[in-house]
Amino acid sequence: MLLSVADFIRVSKASAYRIVRDVSSAIAALYNRYIYLHSNTELDFYAIERFPRVLGTLDGTHIRIQSPCSQIGEEFRNRRGCFSLNIPAVCNANLQFMNVVARWLGSAHDEYEQILVITL
Repeated sequence: MLLSVADFIRVSKASAYRIVRDVSSAIAALYNRYIYLHSNTELDFYAIERFPRVLGTLDGTHIRIQSPCSQIGEEFRNRRGCFSLNIPAVCNANLQFMNVVARWLGSAHDEYEQILVITL
């Protein structure tokens, strides 16, 4: 992924790494200011199977769509050859959605779902 980012913004892979690291650190520094965690979520998950420090469950699915247009359609083609949106979601212990992101192109790798993961 770093090589793709480096090529896209026309810098070396090492520079892309430093940019991603610095921006990620800056975002992480704002964690307490902008991210609110429900206090009972961790306890709810622990009560189910005694698995500690779980704040949410993460998974995603591809939702099939028609090709949006001939110019950018291939960006929506997933690894199985269908046009789709890659939609990750986070649920709490009561199976309620806490976060859904419906903007990733079908060609986006599932590793992007990890952006939603919040750890203690």
